[in-house]
Amino acid sequence: MLKDLTIKNFIEDLASSKPAPGGGSVSAFSAAIAASLCSMVFNLTINKKAFKELNEEIKKIVMNALENSNKLKDDFLDLMNKDAVEFEKFIDIYKQKVNNDEERKAKEESLEEAYKKALGVPLEVARKAIKVYDYINIACDYGNKNLISDGGVSAMTLQTALESAVLNVRVNLPGIKDENYKAIIILECDAIIAEGLIKKENILKKVYNNIG
Repeated sequence: MLKDLTIKNFIEDLASSKPAPGGGSVSAFSAAIAASLCSMVFNLTINKKAFKELNEEIKKIVMNALENSNKLKDDFLDLMNKDAVEFEKFIDIYKQKVNNDEERKAKEESLEEAYKKALGVPLEVARKAIKVYDYINIACDYGNKNLISDGGVSAMTLQTALESAVLNVRVNLPGIKDENYKAIIILECDAIIAEGLIKKENILKKVYNNIG
């Protein structure tokens, strides 16, 4: 399991000639880092005097955001491994030898399905990553003000993860013949990136306004 590797071992595997982990796992790992950094801000907030002085509704919002960012962090770690698994399955199908037209057709159908499964993982990363922005925003609004720059780093890392995930979606699309399916996926990916850019910039404005 990739998520159980030390950072050093993960980096060594990434740098090696192994086909996986690759860019898909990196995008999921980056999203996990962004979510973790967001959680750190909350965890260094909830026992402080300023937090205890907040009204109960705000406290509930912060605690819910911490719970959700932690859950997403774990989801991204699972998706790191899932991406590598789906890629290896794709490679196995791609390498299959065919002896006749019937086998060739079966392989083509299997490959198309494998492309869809391969892009499904980074697409899930992108869909989940966009949600983390809401929690980063809460961290910047109500978190420990000494850590607001960490909120900014979280936002920048998240956008990198999000766009990296979309790139790994797009690279699989040429292997799919269903044009309607591809068009829907492209529209969703473009919308996620655009939304992410807006949210990232809004958070960074808030960060820079606070640090002067």
